[in-house]
Formats: sequence, C-alpha cells, structure tokens
Amino acid sequence: MAKLSARYLVAPIPDFSIMNALQKIDLSWNMINGQIPSFLGTFPDLHELNLEYNGFSGQVPNTLACNKNLNLRLTGNGNLYTSGSCSNNNPSPPPNTRHIGSSSENKSNAGAIAGGTIGALAFIGICVGIFAIYHHRARTAAAIAEAASTGPDIAKGNSSVEQAPMDTRSKGNSSVEQTPMDTRSNKTNAI
Repeated sequence: MAKLSARYLVAPIPDFSIMNALQKIDLSWNMINGQIPSFLGTFPDLHELNLEYNGFSGQVPNTLACNKNLNLRLTGNGNLYTSGSCSNNNPSPPPNTRHIGSSSENKSNAGAIAGGTIGALAFIGICVGIFAIYHHRARTAAAIAEAASTGPDIAKGNSSVEQAPMDTRSKGNSSVEQTPMDTRSNKTNAI
C-alpha cells in the first residue's frame, strides 16, 4: 500500500510503475495537478486508487475508468472526464468515476485545509508560549524559596556567619621586644 494522502505533494505524479505489486494507492488530499498518468492502470494487483481532492484535469485513462475490479475515487478534482467507451475486456467503469468533483469544490477544500492548518499551528504556538511562561515562573519561585531556606536570615538578625574575636591589643603596646640599634657599626676607624 502506498499511502501518501495529505502530504502537500504539488508536482505531477512521477512514474513509479516499477512497483507493480501495489494493491492500494492513496494520493488524496494533496495538490497534485495535471492529467492522471496512464501507468496507474498497469498495476496488475491494484484494487483501490484514491486520487480525491487534488488538481487533476483532463481525460481519465481507460485503463482506470474501465477497470471494474478497481475502486477508483476521483471526487474533488477539476474538469475530469471519461471517454465513455470501454473495450469488451473491461465492460463498464465503476459508478464513482462518473461523478467527478468540480474545481471550485477543490479550491474551497484547499482553503479549508490551509485555514485549519494555520489555526492549529497558532494554537500549538500559544500553548507552547503559555507553558514556557508558567515553567519560567515556577523555576524562579523555586530558586527564591531555595535561597530563602538555605541562606542567612538577615531579616531576623540571626546571622549564621561566625565572627572572629577582636584583637584587644593596641598598636602601641606590642609584645615584641625591640633591641637597641648597635651604633658601633656606623663609626669609621681612623688609623
């Protein structure tokens, strides 16, 4: 199964016919444009193809429109049509290929999708902002509470810092004895 719905794909579908074992392909709700590629009708085991709500236009390939074993969903595309004739091997197209949506329906759905996406992103942004503010306030309050419980309580006059006893000795009364200076060393001996 190849489920690529609502992936904002915008280019025409590239050829991936080498993946011939696919049973379901869902490319709905994208912005794929151009004609529906005929290779999509070559998958032997394909039983469901959902191309709803894209920008496809032009003729639906007979390999898809005339395959009675294929659940082909094309609602919400612009100006699609079928040839109306199928070979004897594939009798008639499934009923849902005849009711193909208009391009105005596709444009209104694209606007709704874009509006919903923008609204959802705005809501997520607001929620993240509110969470960030709440988280910041909670961390600030926790830091203040921790500082108040572990730091000195200056407001109550109970300081936990121990003060060293003051030196009661005055600077003039030193207990270190001073020796008088030897004045003999300054005299010169005259001979």
